[in-house]
Amino acid sequence: LWICLDSQNELSSRNGEKWTLLGFQTENPETDFRGMGILSLENLVYFAESHTKLARSMLSASHRPNKWYPFAVTGIHLTKLSYNLMLKGYLKYQFYNMSSSASIQDFNEFYWRCSHFRFRYTFYSFHKFWTKHPRDIMQFNKYCDDFANKLKCLLLDVNCRLCLPEDK
Repeated sequence: LWICLDSQNELSSRNGEKWTLLGFQTENPETDFRGMGILSLENLVYFAESHTKLARSMLSASHRPNKWYPFAVTGIHLTKLSYNLMLKGYLKYQFYNMSSSASIQDFNEFYWRCSHFRFRYTFYSFHKFWTKHPRDIMQFNKYCDDFANKLKCLLLDVNCRLCLPEDK
Protein backbone atom coordinates (compact mmCIF):
# COMPACT_ATOMS: atom_id res chain seq x y z
CA LEU A 1 0.00 0.00 0.00
CA TRP A 2 2.75 2.41 0.97
CA ILE A 3 4.86 1.76 -2.14
CA CYS A 4 1.89 2.31 -4.47
CA LEU A 5 0.71 5.52 -2.85
CA ASP A 6 4.01 7.14 -1.84
CA SER A 7 6.92 5.62 -3.72
CA GLN A 8 8.99 8.81 -3.28
CA ASN A 9 9.42 8.41 0.48
CA GLU A 10 10.88 5.29 1.98
CA LEU A 11 9.09 3.76 4.94
CA SER A 12 11.66 3.04 7.64
CA SER A 13 9.45 1.01 9.99
CA ARG A 14 6.01 -0.58 10.21
CA ASN A 15 4.84 2.17 12.56
CA GLY A 16 5.51 5.85 12.11
CA GLU A 17 4.11 9.31 11.57
CA LYS A 18 4.22 8.88 7.78
CA TRP A 19 1.13 6.64 7.87
CA THR A 20 -1.00 9.63 8.83
CA LEU A 21 -0.10 11.14 5.43
CA LEU A 22 -2.06 8.30 3.83
CA GLY A 23 -5.06 9.09 5.99
CA PHE A 24 -4.64 6.73 8.92
CA GLN A 25 -5.56 8.12 12.32
CA THR A 26 -2.39 7.14 14.14
CA GLU A 27 1.22 6.12 13.54
CA ASN A 28 0.08 2.49 13.67
CA PRO A 29 -2.27 1.77 10.74
CA GLU A 30 -3.13 -1.60 12.25
CA THR A 31 -5.50 0.06 14.74
CA ASP A 32 -7.67 1.55 11.98
CA PHE A 33 -8.29 -1.86 10.42
CA ARG A 34 -10.16 -3.10 13.49
CA GLY A 35 -13.40 -1.90 11.89
CA MET A 36 -13.26 -4.08 8.75
CA GLY A 37 -10.02 -6.02 9.02
CA ILE A 38 -8.34 -7.72 6.11
CA LEU A 39 -11.19 -6.99 3.67
CA SER A 40 -10.56 -3.25 3.91
CA LEU A 41 -6.80 -3.75 3.56
CA GLU A 42 -7.40 -5.97 0.52
CA ASN A 43 -9.59 -3.26 -1.05
CA LEU A 44 -7.11 -0.45 -0.40
CA VAL A 45 -4.19 -2.48 -1.76
CA TYR A 46 -6.19 -3.55 -4.83
CA PHE A 47 -7.16 0.05 -5.55
CA ALA A 48 -3.62 1.37 -5.05
CA GLU A 49 -2.01 -1.39 -7.17
CA SER A 50 -4.56 -1.54 -9.98
CA HIS A 51 -5.35 2.16 -10.23
CA THR A 52 -2.20 3.79 -8.90
CA LYS A 53 -2.53 7.05 -10.81
CA LEU A 54 -6.16 7.54 -9.75
CA ALA A 55 -5.45 6.54 -6.14
CA ARG A 56 -2.50 8.94 -5.91
CA SER A 57 -4.56 11.73 -7.43
CA MET A 58 -7.37 11.14 -4.92
CA LEU A 59 -4.88 10.97 -2.03
CA SER A 60 -3.33 14.26 -3.10
CA ALA A 61 -6.74 15.93 -3.43
CA SER A 62 -7.76 14.63 -0.01
CA HIS A 63 -5.05 16.86 1.52
CA ARG A 64 -6.45 20.13 0.14
CA PRO A 65 -7.87 22.67 2.61
CA ASN A 66 -11.70 22.62 2.77
CA LYS A 67 -11.67 19.26 0.98
CA TRP A 68 -9.56 17.29 3.46
CA TYR A 69 -10.63 13.80 4.46
CA PRO A 70 -8.70 10.84 5.88
CA PHE A 71 -8.04 8.83 2.71
CA ALA A 72 -7.25 5.40 4.21
CA VAL A 73 -9.87 5.61 6.97
CA THR A 74 -12.44 6.60 4.35
CA GLY A 75 -11.53 3.50 2.33
CA ILE A 76 -12.06 1.37 5.43
CA HIS A 77 -15.38 3.09 6.11
CA LEU A 78 -16.53 2.54 2.52
CA THR A 79 -15.60 -1.15 2.73
CA LYS A 80 -17.90 -1.40 5.74
CA LEU A 81 -20.65 0.46 3.87
CA SER A 82 -20.35 -1.92 0.92
CA TYR A 83 -20.36 -4.96 3.19
CA ASN A 84 -23.49 -3.74 4.99
CA LEU A 85 -25.22 -3.02 1.67
CA MET A 86 -24.46 -6.58 0.60
CA LEU A 87 -25.90 -8.00 3.84
CA LYS A 88 -29.09 -5.97 3.37
CA GLY A 89 -29.57 -7.15 -0.22
CA TYR A 90 -28.82 -3.86 -1.99
CA LEU A 91 -26.13 -5.44 -4.15
CA LYS A 92 -28.18 -8.25 -5.69
CA TYR A 93 -28.69 -6.46 -9.02
CA GLN A 94 -25.02 -5.54 -9.08
CA PHE A 95 -24.06 -9.21 -8.68
CA TYR A 96 -26.57 -10.35 -11.31
CA ASN A 97 -25.46 -7.71 -13.80
CA MET A 98 -21.78 -8.55 -13.43
CA SER A 99 -22.32 -12.28 -13.65
CA SER A 100 -21.37 -14.09 -16.80
CA SER A 101 -22.85 -17.37 -15.61
CA ALA A 102 -19.82 -18.08 -13.45
CA SER A 103 -19.45 -21.63 -12.24
CA ILE A 104 -19.17 -22.46 -8.57
CA GLN A 105 -15.42 -22.98 -9.10
CA ASP A 106 -15.15 -19.43 -10.39
CA PHE A 107 -17.25 -17.98 -7.58
CA ASN A 108 -14.31 -16.89 -5.42
CA GLU A 109 -12.71 -15.01 -8.31
CA PHE A 110 -16.09 -13.58 -9.31
CA TYR A 111 -16.77 -12.41 -5.73
CA TRP A 112 -13.41 -10.62 -5.48
CA ARG A 113 -13.83 -9.02 -8.90
CA CYS A 114 -17.26 -7.70 -7.89
CA SER A 115 -15.93 -6.57 -4.53
CA HIS A 116 -13.00 -4.73 -6.10
CA PHE A 117 -15.12 -3.07 -8.80
CA ARG A 118 -17.66 -2.02 -6.18
CA PHE A 119 -14.98 -0.61 -3.89
CA ARG A 120 -13.28 1.28 -6.71
CA TYR A 121 -16.57 2.78 -7.85
CA THR A 122 -17.70 3.61 -4.32
CA PHE A 123 -14.39 5.19 -3.28
CA TYR A 124 -14.10 7.25 -6.47
CA SER A 125 -17.75 8.33 -6.29
CA PHE A 126 -17.42 9.31 -2.64
CA HIS A 127 -14.28 11.29 -3.47
CA LYS A 128 -16.14 13.19 -6.21
CA PHE A 129 -19.10 13.72 -3.86
CA TRP A 130 -16.85 15.01 -1.06
CA THR A 131 -14.61 17.27 -3.15
CA LYS A 132 -17.39 18.81 -5.24
CA HIS A 133 -17.97 21.48 -2.57
CA PRO A 134 -16.03 22.70 0.46
CA ARG A 135 -16.78 20.31 3.32
CA ASP A 136 -16.51 20.48 7.08
CA ILE A 137 -14.74 17.36 8.33
CA MET A 138 -16.81 17.61 11.51
CA GLN A 139 -19.82 16.75 9.34
CA PHE A 140 -18.09 13.70 7.83
CA ASN A 141 -20.64 11.19 9.16
CA LYS A 142 -23.56 13.26 7.87
CA TYR A 143 -22.03 13.44 4.40
CA CYS A 144 -21.27 9.72 4.50
CA ASP A 145 -24.92 9.05 5.32
CA ASP A 146 -26.02 11.32 2.46
CA PHE A 147 -23.68 9.49 0.09
CA ALA A 148 -24.90 6.08 1.32
CA ASN A 149 -28.51 7.09 0.65
CA LYS A 150 -27.65 8.19 -2.90
CA LEU A 151 -25.82 4.92 -3.46
CA LYS A 152 -28.78 2.89 -2.15
CA CYS A 153 -31.10 4.63 -4.62
CA LEU A 154 -28.71 3.83 -7.45
CA LEU A 155 -28.48 0.19 -6.38
CA LEU A 156 -32.26 -0.24 -6.49
CA ASP A 157 -32.16 0.07 -10.29
CA VAL A 158 -32.45 -3.43 -11.81
CA ASN A 159 -29.92 -2.43 -14.48
CA CYS A 160 -27.39 -1.19 -11.95
CA ARG A 161 -23.79 -1.85 -12.82
CA LEU A 162 -21.31 0.14 -10.76
CA CYS A 163 -18.38 1.05 -12.94
CA LEU A 164 -16.18 3.98 -13.78
CA PRO A 165 -16.48 5.69 -17.18
CA GLU A 166 -13.34 3.84 -18.37
CA ASP A 167 -15.15 0.50 -17.86
CA LYS A 168 -18.01 1.25 -20.23
